Amino acid sequence: MKILFITNIPSPYRVEFFNCWGEFPGVNLTVVFLERPEEHKGRSAKWFRSDYTHFKAVFLQDKVKIKNHIIYKDIFRWLKKEYDEIIFGGYAEPTYMAAMEYLKLHHIPYGIEVDGGLINKDSLPKFMIKKHFLGSAEFWFSSGKVASEYLVHYGANPSGIIEYPFTSMMEMDLRNALGGSAISSANNDDEQSWRNIRENYRNESREILGIKEKVISLSVGRFIEGKGFGLLIDMIPQLDRSTGYYFVGGKMTSDIDEYIKKYNLTNIHLIDFKTPDELAFYFRAADLFVLPTLHDVWGLVVSEAMAYGLPVVTTDLCGAGLELVEEGKNGALCHAGDKMSLKNALEKVMQMDLNHLGFQSYKKIQRYTIENMALAHFNYFKNKRDRN
Repeated sequence: MKILFITNIPSPYRVEFFNCWGEFPGVNLTVVFLERPEEHKGRSAKWFRSDYTHFKAVFLQDKVKIKNHIIYKDIFRWLKKEYDEIIFGGYAEPTYMAAMEYLKLHHIPYGIEVDGGLINKDSLPKFMIKKHFLGSAEFWFSSGKVASEYLVHYGANPSGIIEYPFTSMMEMDLRNALGGSAISSANNDDEQSWRNIRENYRNESREILGIKEKVISLSVGRFIEGKGFGLLIDMIPQLDRSTGYYFVGGKMTSDIDEYIKKYNLTNIHLIDFKTPDELAFYFRAADLFVLPTLHDVWGLVVSEAMAYGLPVVTTDLCGAGLELVEEGKNGALCHAGDKMSLKNALEKVMQMDLNHLGFQSYKKIQRYTIENMALAHFNYFKNKRDRN
């Protein structure tokens, strides 16, 4: 089973996914990356992984610039090789588009994988471009119902969509999130035992981090406008000052620093990038996870927070939120960019039993592992081959 997967960067969860997939019997997986880790702007070098043990990693380098767009010409050399299946990790990169046109010209079928998708109010030309590329595939891997609706909107055949549990966590990561206390079928409803474990790890992590506040809200991500952190910070003076708001992932802008000083917001804590091991202490210390994103086709930090037993408040333009957050059961959704809607969602959740909501998050996320993600891909192609 010779498979070619074309994607942009060797993100850590993708590298682990490719290694898991490549370990299945009979799988010969080649992954073509558009960028090397050292070429990627906006990500810490610590974020990337370079363990390509169970798949062949190829980095394109022969690029040409056409009207401010970069196309890697050496992609065509890889397309000329014989593969049983070819998959693109998206469609919007100019190199993807050029490669898809080549494959269509030569009547070679291909598939597209999306980590998420939100239907936009596109102009007619933009809609037609999306439909041209997304609708021309033979099969589609989708991260869930919301992404599948997106694919169908842009021309995908519903019968050719394969849904998979998109995540950034291995089974071991889920087990280790709360000290190896992953839920089994035998104790699936033992909420009290889970609460005790969660409370112990919360107290221990707060002591290690020196956290004193009684209730902790955590937000994780790069400090860019699209994450909506500024919206949340702007609203904090109107909320309970006894709650600590922790933002982990980078340095805030000077105007936000000035705002914090102006209102003497001592309950706001801005923390630079942390490695996954370091970040785990903040997840364990928190009571609630907040991602006020203005637009995220998925949002992996949502599923990561759920693995640590956190209820989630996010927006209706977050793919993971739409897929994984059930209103009043394990969190709440608000309207993206709407400060009052965010305030109402936070206050609503804060008045509920946060431990109970967190337990529901923890149960829901258990099947979302990289191993299951890889298994869904392997099974699809194995069954397809067996049918043929």
